[in-house]
Amino acid sequence: MSAAATDTGTETGTGTEPDEPLPRALWPVRCLAVGYVGLGVWLMLAAAPRVPYADPYRFLARFLTLPFPASVVAPDNGHREVLPNLVRWAEARWLDADQWLQLAVGTTLVLLAFAAILRALRRAPRAARTAAAAIVCVGLFWLGNWRKLVHHNESVSFGFVLLWLALGLTALGRGTRGGAVTAGLMGVLATMSFGSGPACFAAFLLVLLLQRAPFGRWLPVLVGAVAAAALLLTAGGEAPRAIGLAPGTQLVDLLHWLGAPFVWALNPLLDAAHAARLPEPFATV
Repeated sequence: MSAAATDTGTETGTGTEPDEPLPRALWPVRCLAVGYVGLGVWLMLAAAPRVPYADPYRFLARFLTLPFPASVVAPDNGHREVLPNLVRWAEARWLDADQWLQLAVGTTLVLLAFAAILRALRRAPRAARTAAAAIVCVGLFWLGNWRKLVHHNESVSFGFVLLWLALGLTALGRGTRGGAVTAGLMGVLATMSFGSGPACFAAFLLVLLLQRAPFGRWLPVLVGAVAAAALLLTAGGEAPRAIGLAPGTQLVDLLHWLGAPFVWALNPLLDAAHAARLPEPFATV
């Protein structure tokens, strides 16, 4: 596409080149992406159970038997969910555990993470921005991730980790030491949100590596990683799960995880009992 075929007003990240008009071929992509987000949010709100379900029974028992703040900082199944537990504790304490606070907070957190990622893309050329945003739409609201999206207690922890990850990556993108400090803090908050939270540090360090950042920008992220590890190891209660090295077994597990979406997509065609459990209109589709 030539530089002459441009509109005026909006600029790319260089600050000198005007943005290009969106190619017609990408308009359906944009519409489908918006529809996918709308479907994902609708499912989060419409399909969530309105009563304590599965894990929330354990959470409620802990909130009722342990005093605050011990009930909030106590680990559960190897996870340190301090921030999600604050939401759950408030819901149990003041809202009769009606599940609506978790549902609202979880949905809001995912949307905030979505907005943070889109904001980070704003300096890209319009065509690249549209294509990247469409990928983000499907990635965040992928319906194979039904459990995390629809179970309100899961969406809270999921949303917190996503938001801290998005904010940390955006901060690192500024290429400043202040951004690295922000990323280190976001990693600590993610660690206190769910068991997958520490993986944010791996993402941050990879970005620093690709940026060929000086040690001064590595240091805040490394300090944050050490602080997060210290919080995990010294908070008391249930010990974190040990991480071992077993390449053969772990490779098989990795292949299972990567293949899970395809298994779930095809399983209704192969298992009549599974197909019968799908809600309408998905069963027909």
